[in-house]
Amino acid sequence: MFILTLANRKGGCGKSTLAALLALHWANLGKRVLVRDFDPQGSSSAFVEHIDHPRIRPYKDGMDADYLIVDTLGGIRDKDLVDLVALADLVVIPFLLSPTDMRATGETVRKITDQKKTRLLFNRCNVSTAIFKDRLNYAQVMGIKALKHYLCDRVAYKHALVDGWAALSSKARIEVSEVALDIEQKGR
Repeated sequence: MFILTLANRKGGCGKSTLAALLALHWANLGKRVLVRDFDPQGSSSAFVEHIDHPRIRPYKDGMDADYLIVDTLGGIRDKDLVDLVALADLVVIPFLLSPTDMRATGETVRKITDQKKTRLLFNRCNVSTAIFKDRLNYAQVMGIKALKHYLCDRVAYKHALVDGWAALSSKARIEVSEVALDIEQKGR
């Protein structure tokens, strides 16, 4: 089972939405996906319950699947972060391109000692902005590698939380698929 942990001490960066999108992507490829929600807000758990997809299930001890997606809470404690990173095959840190998010995300990056299995994901991007064009410098300043692909800021991603994969436009599906492939290639 491939264990993907989505972590950022910054809340609101898209960890739960990313967990749902990746679960939908892999499930629609015929893979079995478990979702473990450590966020008290319970967004990932609510998604799994609502979507009721036969290949997406909440994590329970002893269950097996092709993928386990671990959704962490914003403000995760240092010890919990270190423990979850140790168990993961890959840690993805969703990151919004802003100076505020850079400072908060930098705290997460500094707490993760195994940078080889950690990648930054540029999330909710507006590709026409100067800050987007300079995104790789942000990763370099923080001392972490970024996934090759990114997710744009799309309303369709929010609709997918309710209506599933069918709610995504072809462009949105391609973006999610590219990010999922990056994750598979970096984590194995």
